[in-house]
Amino acid sequence: MRWVFWLVGVIALAGVIHISTILAIPRIAPFDAWSRIAAQIPEKSFSVLPLARPGEEVIPLMDPAIQYSVCRYDLSEGPLHVEAVLPHGYWSVAGQTRSGIVFYSVTGQASPTGRINMEVRNSDQMREKSLADSEEKDDMLTIEAPENQGFLVFRSLVATASMLGQIEDLAKQTACETVAEPAPAQAAQ
Repeated sequence: MRWVFWLVGVIALAGVIHISTILAIPRIAPFDAWSRIAAQIPEKSFSVLPLARPGEEVIPLMDPAIQYSVCRYDLSEGPLHVEAVLPHGYWSVAGQTRSGIVFYSVTGQASPTGRINMEVRNSDQMREKSLADSEEKDDMLTIEAPENQGFLVFRSLVATASMLGQIEDLAKQTACETVAEPAPAQAAQ
């Protein structure tokens, strides 16, 4: 009977070790998506990734029929402004944290004009924007990032080989830059 308690204890300990290892691997992996992107793509620039080939993916689980483009950012220097003309057909944009967690995603159906004009801001920058006395009405999509560092992933379906050149040309026209915030107004005394 005593051996049953030992067996249950060993199985429980093995389960705890197994689950702990599975949960820890993404945090201690030296070559995660952020590390791969940071090594290849400069900050605040829009870069077209090479088409996916087995074992050479920059981002895990890349689809070979999709053209990926990435914009890496750091919001500690100011909000990020992205303006792009997007291809006809399927496309999507996803905001991801440094650890790869998707915090925002939008597809081509959200923009019938085929253009996207967006800002990515942290919580302090969102608060400043909401407090600013702005009566401008524009087509700017403003999203709040949970962390200062992250990246935007643009995905475009390459339905035919002839579309690849068009998608790459559109990607080269995409703006991905830090916005200079106006100085806060001084309170009247």
